[in-house]
Amino acid sequence: MWFWDDAYDRVLGRPLTRVATETSHVDDVVVDRLVEGVAGRVGASAAGVKKVQTGLVRHYALGMTLGVSLIVVYLVARVG
Repeated sequence: MWFWDDAYDRVLGRPLTRVATETSHVDDVVVDRLVEGVAGRVGASAAGVKKVQTGLVRHYALGMTLGVSLIVVYLVARVG
């Protein structure tokens, strides 16, 4: 009789449904791709680190020796 349901649907229901649909598309396209991209990069980084993580102390000692050597060379070149 008063058509409150129709008025509510026209004023709030349909516009808010449209906004919800558009934000859903943004979520699907932007947010999901961002999350999937970050996950892919983390996976690729983990694959690279996996090659370095051998569990052998001699490999870690070699890496530390090379790192310290580079720092010493840098400092000597900077001071000298």
